Amino acid sequence: MERGCSATPGMDMSDSDTEQEQPERCWPQFRKHLLSVKKLLMNAPWVWVIPLALFAVLVLVCGVAIYVAAQNKMDIRRAQAANVLKSKLSGIDSELLSMQGPIAALSSVIEQDPNMQRISKKFPQVSDHIVKALGLQDKLHQMKLLPFSTVSAVWPRLAIDMKDLNYQPLRIALFKPVTLRIVESPTDKILLSGPLPVIRGYERGFALSMPKFLPGYSVNETWGLDELIPVTYAPEGACVA
Repeated sequence: MERGCSATPGMDMSDSDTEQEQPERCWPQFRKHLLSVKKLLMNAPWVWVIPLALFAVLVLVCGVAIYVAAQNKMDIRRAQAANVLKSKLSGIDSELLSMQGPIAALSSVIEQDPNMQRISKKFPQVSDHIVKALGLQDKLHQMKLLPFSTVSAVWPRLAIDMKDLNYQPLRIALFKPVTLRIVESPTDKILLSGPLPVIRGYERGFALSMPKFLPGYSVNETWGLDELIPVTYAPEGACVA
């Protein structure tokens, strides 16, 4: 007799049937775990509050660290810029100090002969002689006699046009307080103005001046200016035409 392979009911299952039943069996378990976690979070809030607080503290600490690092970097850059500026100013100081000699010498010449017409004629020769005698022809480009008989010099040598550099306090209303302080200052005092914009570009320059106010001088003298000197800037005792 031949025996046939009879299948026992409930025992004949294919692999595909098993794969389909696995998700159905896992889903209730997943929901059960999810509900357990939810219940735990509701009954014990410290479980999620503490990690969240730690995360917030970590973010805050990182932000502070980044800010401090950025500030330190900025401070380092400022210190480097200050050192560069200090080294440049040390050179400017020596240049400006060397300009005081000819200014004082020319001012004494004006005091000896306070006549504007004669001074204006001999000023170029006298100033050129003094500058060359002191060996400053490579540093000091030129000297001028400003309105109110102010002897003035300018740095750097590249500032060829001294008109705007030196005359700003005398012609712009914004500088009126500066001009008034110059007028009220002692006539034997050398004044430093700057840094002022040079006529071309964005360069800056300095001007040294020693006011010498002469009696009987007309403030309306243009001295090469595009505008007349305002009468309100005239020193006391000056002759205003």
